[in-house]
Amino acid sequence: AAGEKVDMETLRYMNENEVMLYELQMEMTKMTAQRSMNYLRKQAKKESRSFHIIATEYKDYLRMARELGRDTTDEIICRTPDLKKMHDRYVEETTKKKDEKRRHAADLDFRNIAASFPENKKHFGYEFQGLTIIVPACASEIIMEGRKQHHCVGATDTYMKRMHKGESYILFLRKKEDPETAYYTLEVTWNGYVRQSYGAYDRKPDKEKIEDWLEHFTREIQKRTEREKRQEASASVMMPAG
Repeated sequence: AAGEKVDMETLRYMNENEVMLYELQMEMTKMTAQRSMNYLRKQAKKESRSFHIIATEYKDYLRMARELGRDTTDEIICRTPDLKKMHDRYVEETTKKKDEKRRHAADLDFRNIAASFPENKKHFGYEFQGLTIIVPACASEIIMEGRKQHHCVGATDTYMKRMHKGESYILFLRKKEDPETAYYTLEVTWNGYVRQSYGAYDRKPDKEKIEDWLEHFTREIQKRTEREKRQEASASVMMPAG
């Protein structure tokens, strides 16, 4: 800025390293160019990284700080002694906040998943040979399953849309003695046909055992589907004419 003093050594450094004033983020911090340079050079030396990489990380850090409601002109924020640590912490906070927003939006957009939960639980609930089926109670549980398993089931809206429309259903296969720990994620049709079955990172642990279990599951759900159809037909016949 006009009239602002920067010492000769700093000016020489800026010239030699082609440092641009916009990299210093003075609009966000309200610090002088000299103080900004002193801070960023110190961080670059501490991390043994180039000035420009640190400046880019600093810009990202300040942006996230604002998104999280922090005052970027506060000395505690704009001159944090451990930029990398705080940058990584803000990445985690920002990701968590975005995840919470997405899960809330998914529960609203695909509310039929929650509305049909009692029926789905009754239809798909099954235990056999130490394994049990968990039916997601809402769309956000599908997103969380994808996070735990590190696969695509919750990364996009595709599978939630299918379940919302009743085209296919996401189910969680768990060990009965440890139902809270993700094991396998299934995509099935209403009559029990298993379209996909994957563990964490799209792997298939205990593959032969699981395939045998899924065959039993499919046969059971097929029987239930046929029984439900007969009950519906019987109810329709018995219903008095309007």
